[in-house]
Amino acid sequence: MALLLSREITNQAQENRIFKVRLKIITVLLVFSFALILMRVGYLQIINRAEQVSRSDAYHIRFRAIPPERGLIYDSQGQVLAGNRLSYALYINPLKIDKSIDLLVQDISDLVGLQDESIDDFYKDISRGRRHNKLFLLHKQLTEEEIARIMVNRYRLPGIEIQPQFQRFYPLKEIVSHVIGHTGRITEEDQLIIDEFQYRGLDSIGKLGVEAFYEQSLKGESGTEEVGVNAYGRVVEVYRQQTPTKGNDVKLWLDSDLQEFVWTRLGNRTGAVIVADTKSGGILSMVSKPSYDNNLFVTGISQKEFDVLRLNKKAPLLNRAAAGRYPPGSTIKPFYAITALKNKVVTPGFKIFDKGYFKLPNSDIVFRNWKRRGHGKVNLRRAIRVSSDTYFYTLANLMGYEIMREGLQSFGFGKTAALDVHNELNIALPDSSWKINHYNLPWFPGDTINMGIGQGYLVSSPMQLITGTLILANRGKDVRPRLVKSVGGEDIYPPVSKIAVATSNSHWDLVHAGMEDVLHSKEGTAKRAGKGAPYKIAGKTGTSQVVSLRFIEEIRRNKGKVKEEWLDHASFIGFVPASAPKYAIIVVLENGGSGSKAALLAREIMDYLIVGIDKVGLLDGN
Repeated sequence: MALLLSREITNQAQENRIFKVRLKIITVLLVFSFALILMRVGYLQIINRAEQVSRSDAYHIRFRAIPPERGLIYDSQGQVLAGNRLSYALYINPLKIDKSIDLLVQDISDLVGLQDESIDDFYKDISRGRRHNKLFLLHKQLTEEEIARIMVNRYRLPGIEIQPQFQRFYPLKEIVSHVIGHTGRITEEDQLIIDEFQYRGLDSIGKLGVEAFYEQSLKGESGTEEVGVNAYGRVVEVYRQQTPTKGNDVKLWLDSDLQEFVWTRLGNRTGAVIVADTKSGGILSMVSKPSYDNNLFVTGISQKEFDVLRLNKKAPLLNRAAAGRYPPGSTIKPFYAITALKNKVVTPGFKIFDKGYFKLPNSDIVFRNWKRRGHGKVNLRRAIRVSSDTYFYTLANLMGYEIMREGLQSFGFGKTAALDVHNELNIALPDSSWKINHYNLPWFPGDTINMGIGQGYLVSSPMQLITGTLILANRGKDVRPRLVKSVGGEDIYPPVSKIAVATSNSHWDLVHAGMEDVLHSKEGTAKRAGKGAPYKIAGKTGTSQVVSLRFIEEIRRNKGKVKEEWLDHASFIGFVPASAPKYAIIVVLENGGSGSKAALLAREIMDYLIVGIDKVGLLDGN
């Protein structure tokens, strides 16, 4: 028993000694480890402090917007009309500049030759201080050589960033510039109407045309990314990224081949042409001349280049198809004919004897016919065929202004008519209050008479004329012009079912027959244009005075030269084939001389549409 107790005491003593040894070892290790930590902290905080401060400043987290790729614009056959290509832009982060911003801009300008407009826009952007932008655009399109110069000198250019981006380009340039429009830099005016959060990371916006009208569909949605950047603004690591959403592609009704054909045939003449599909109203061609290269505006046009366009007397920036102002002349007569028949002002057989003039009762004022001796016996169909002014003076007097005005409104005049044409001019129909506001004069009966032949105070745009022609071709159905067929692959406008002008088929038959006579009868005003056509055309010519006939006659009597800008405007409206219309067309030629000349151009376009390009110019009458 004593022996067992002695052994237990001995074992416990040994365990105590082992425990004390282990405790000493652990204590030494802990002290040693702690000493190492203290030494490292001391090194970092004291010996290597400058290096660590520099490194902490050099690497930091930044959230930045990723701009989306803008949707493409295609023609009806899939040809790109507005595309994107990769380019590199130069941005400045003012928070990272350790020198005068003016000196930095000057240093950069010495390297890449900045335009004054780019510098001005940069300072404007900074002064506006867009909330979601820390980077401000200085130069939108860097060449490879410019990038190389900047990279070599980057050590002395704090706060700069070179970022890849998609840049808009327009392959057909001036041929479609009035249709497509262009993008441009976001201005102070733009900021008043946009949601800045939606435009974070973006510095451009649709300015004109389809680019502007469908901006919300085309622009896409910006993404964001969390990145680590060094002191030079260079991304060294991407931590998180939300991918941007590409904008929707937009497909037009426009046919690029037809557009180029019309462009070529219009030549150097000033004017506008619109061709539309009669069933949908889809615009197959819309040409306005002169025009401009819309690529000039993408990266920022110089003031010198802009002044050349702005000060040009021919006004190439004006989209004549949508915003041109012209007296419609005799092209207005078919619309008045339907209006008079619909309102039972006259019967289909109503006749007059055209002596070459019209006089209001109890008035000595004479309203002359374009044919001095008149046309003799004239009914409604023949009045359209020979374009009898006297007949339509008579109709205007019988209808009165209110019926005329309501009739024109139902055909799309006096308002914006197209569904999606940007900056279409809203040309109001004149009335007594309009005349008082503009001329401080009352409305006279003679004003109504002049309106009866599309003259006087009546003005319309080519877009309003094509709208009226579409309704005319569709026998009253409310078919409106439209440029875009689909957005993101989905058709955007339903089939047309609404009626704009309700009247009997016999009325439409009568007016259509008169319009067919214009091109296919011996006394039609556009018989040259209709000669030899293997299909039937329904149309109406128009000639609108720029200066008075008396003025022109005086010039000629004195053997003076009649300047081009004094010549009458020429116009034509029509649809083909006459019995089952597929295409509607309007042509307006500024100072073209006579409506028959506009009809000849329209015939070439209709030949292209109906019989093919290889036959154009070979048929009789062309």
